Amino acid sequence: NVDTNGMIVIPRSVHQPWRILFSKLSLTPPAIKNKLKVQLLPQAIPAMQVDCNNVHYGKSYYSKLKFNLTSIPHGVDISNMVVKSPLFSASLYGRWLNNKSPSTFLYGRVVLNHAGNLFNSHKITHLVSGGFGSAGVSLVSASSPFNMSASTLTGNINFSFKYGRLMLPESSSFRMAMLRVLNVLSLSSLPEHLASAFTDVLKKGYQFDALKGNLLFSKGEISFSHLQMDGDALKMGVQGKVDLLAKTCDLTVSVYPYVTSSLPVVAGIAGGPLVGATAWVVNKLLEPSIGELASSTYHVSGLMNHLVVTKVG
Repeated sequence: NVDTNGMIVIPRSVHQPWRILFSKLSLTPPAIKNKLKVQLLPQAIPAMQVDCNNVHYGKSYYSKLKFNLTSIPHGVDISNMVVKSPLFSASLYGRWLNNKSPSTFLYGRVVLNHAGNLFNSHKITHLVSGGFGSAGVSLVSASSPFNMSASTLTGNINFSFKYGRLMLPESSSFRMAMLRVLNVLSLSSLPEHLASAFTDVLKKGYQFDALKGNLLFSKGEISFSHLQMDGDALKMGVQGKVDLLAKTCDLTVSVYPYVTSSLPVVAGIAGGPLVGATAWVVNKLLEPSIGELASSTYHVSGLMNHLVVTKVG
């Protein structure tokens, strides 16, 4: 293969690790995706020291892929794992066991250079555009590393992102629910051009300065703990859980706008610098009392394709 340059050193002693060293490596994913999952057992994998640069795996590219495997009873230890790509870099360690049933343990930290592109390319979610940040990972999966999914995971991911956009797909029930949640200032009471500007912002997505929180996984359920989004116009907090298997959610969403109801959050966008500056001055003079009065709490529940939003405070 002209796209591959390196070597595999197989030791004479079974007590020594294989050394896999490549300056360039191109791999093609298996045509039958489940074949590798069924046949490969961790007990059959020898100790390894892997250090590869410029790795192409299908459509994915990794500038660095490095890790060590050490044989242990019923599986392998994974240590000193470093993965680097244009979208992210990760420093991880863990364990893959198969004692009657498979299990994978994964710990470490991931730094995201472009969260939206990473989430889209790996089909995680299309709700985030742009943004960068990091995430701490502490996960256990009742599966092999090749078959990990949210339905098999327990553990948590603690994350913090900056300067991205929360996208609201126009055709989704989620968008309709979020429109009601974000509409803390009645659009019907606004001048037509302001209401139009506010709706346009929501269609294009809400830009955030910070998005952070903790996701707790429990075999198909994801609980949101201390999830906060902070932007120019408002701050939002989310608590609750989503059941991926039943496709339901039960969330409490609190919204704290940064301006009063007489000076809507879109004033700085639609009214120009003077209106925006006026809103900022009034907001600073009257907070936190006005902020407390303007804040709203919503209960978002039901099936994911038919969410019900109820104002509770």
